[in-house]
Amino acid sequence: VEELANALDDVSLSVRENAARALGAIKDARAVPALAAKLSDPAAGIGELAAEALGNIPDAAATSALAATLSGPDASVRLAALRALARNAD
Repeated sequence: VEELANALDDVSLSVRENAARALGAIKDARAVPALAAKLSDPAAGIGELAAEALGNIPDAAATSALAATLSGPDASVRLAALRALARNAD
């Protein structure tokens, strides 16, 4: 988990995308702080992928990070966070 979390800061966009997807698939709560930090990543798509990944992690901190994002400035990240929260509500 630590290596993937570190990969979220890689200079390569594709490495960051793949790291976010992998962390979401692993569903380990240790990834929550790193993913939450990426909710405001300026690179296109990273915030959305971080929200999707957080939505896969059954952890209160992940839910809190997603909820806090609902008032954020990026509409696409807000929508991804809303979808992740709705998926968890089912």
